[in-house]
Amino acid sequence: MAKDKGLWLRFEGPKSLKVDGDMVKVHRIAQNLIVNAIKYIQTGGVTVSWDLESAGESTEITRWQFTVKDTGRGIPSDLIKKLLDPENNGTQEKVSEEPLSKINSSHLPSGEGIGLFIVKKLCELIQADLEIISNPEEGTMFRISLPLFYTD
Repeated sequence: MAKDKGLWLRFEGPKSLKVDGDMVKVHRIAQNLIVNAIKYIQTGGVTVSWDLESAGESTEITRWQFTVKDTGRGIPSDLIKKLLDPENNGTQEKVSEEPLSKINSSHLPSGEGIGLFIVKKLCELIQADLEIISNPEEGTMFRISLPLFYTD
C-alpha cells in the first residue's frame, strides 16, 4: 500500500526481543495502526519502532513498547479524547465520519471510524497502555506499552 502511494515505510528496532504475549492481538493492533496511517496520509511515510521500555528509576525492565508514527495531518483532539476515555468503548456512540474527512482529502477512502476503538479494546485485553500524540500538520504517534511477561 505504501509503495503504491509513493510513501515510505520504515521499521526500527532490535532483531530479537523476547516477550510473552498474544501474538495475534499485537499483530492486529500494529496492522490496524499501520494500515490506517498509510490509508490517511498523502506524503511522507510511516515509522514502526519497538524496544524495551525505559525503566526510569527502577533497574528492572518489565515492559516493552512499539510505536507507529506517521507524517500525516494529525487526529482531531475530540476523537483522541473519545478514544482515551475509559468510559467509551466505541459501542455506545458511533464515531462521526466528520473528523476523518477533515484530516483527509475528499478523494481518499474513509473508514467506519471504529478501527481505533478496536485498537483500544485489544490493548485493554492484553494489558497494554495506549498513548496518542498528535499534532496538526506534523503527524500522529501511537505508543503501545505492553508487559514483557504475564503472570497469569
